[in-house]
Amino acid sequence: MRGGQARPYIGSVVAVRSVSAVIDSGNRCPHFSWARFIWTRRNDSRTMRPTMVIMPQAPNPLRLPLSCESALLERFLKAEAMALWAVRASQLQDVPANVHTFLRRHEADERKHLAQFETLLGHRSAERDRLPSVPRQWPALAVQLFGYEALGLEFALLLAELRPDLSAILDDERRHVGFFEREIGKILSGDRAMAIQAIASAKAWWRKLPRTLDRYLGDPVFDPFRPALTAGILAAIQRRLVQAGLLAA
Repeated sequence: MRGGQARPYIGSVVAVRSVSAVIDSGNRCPHFSWARFIWTRRNDSRTMRPTMVIMPQAPNPLRLPLSCESALLERFLKAEAMALWAVRASQLQDVPANVHTFLRRHEADERKHLAQFETLLGHRSAERDRLPSVPRQWPALAVQLFGYEALGLEFALLLAELRPDLSAILDDERRHVGFFEREIGKILSGDRAMAIQAIASAKAWWRKLPRTLDRYLGDPVFDPFRPALTAGILAAIQRRLVQAGLLAA
C-alpha cells in the first residue's frame, strides 16, 4: 500500500448479536448476520484500529408455490394463537422489568397478527380453557421464547415470499427475535448458574425441535417440500442458537 491507505494486519470473525446494531434501521438486510473485524494501520501511523466488514449470509433458496398458501396461513393461525397464550403465561412469571414491558407489547403484536389471520381465513382460532404451562425460571423461559420466536421467523420468511402484503409480520418477528437474543446474551454473560441453566434448556429444546417441526409441516400439501424445508429451517435455527452462545458450533 502507498500513501495513507490502510493496510490489513490481522483479522477475526465474530457473531453480531443484533443486525440493527451495525446496520441503520432504515436499510436493514435480513441476510447479514456475520461481521469480520480487520485490524488496519496506516503507513504513517503507529495506531491500529478495527474495521468492520459485513459478511453476507445466503438467503433461504426455497420458495413455496401458491398451492401452499392456504396451509401456511392455517399454520400461522394456530401458531399465533399459541404464541399469544404463551406470552400471556410468561407475563405471570418472575421476569426482569424490561422483559415484562416488552411482553405486553409482544402480546399486542400477537393479538393483531391473530386477528389478521382470522380475517384472511374466515374463521376463528380454537379457544383454550387455561393458559399453557411455561418455565418458571427466567433462563429457561427466555430460551423457550427465543427458540419459538426463531421458528416463527423462519415461517414468516416463507410467508413473506407468498404474501408480500403481510411483510409487517416478518418485521415484528425479527424484532421479537432480536429482543430475546439480546436477553440471552445478558444471561450468558451474567450469573454462571443462570447461564448453565439457559444452555441446558437450549439443548433440551433443540432435541425436541424436529418433532415440533414435523407437526408444523403436517399438512399433506407440504409433502414434496418437507425434506428441504426441514433441513433449511433446522440449519437456520441451529446457526442462530450457536451464534447466541447456546449451542456449541
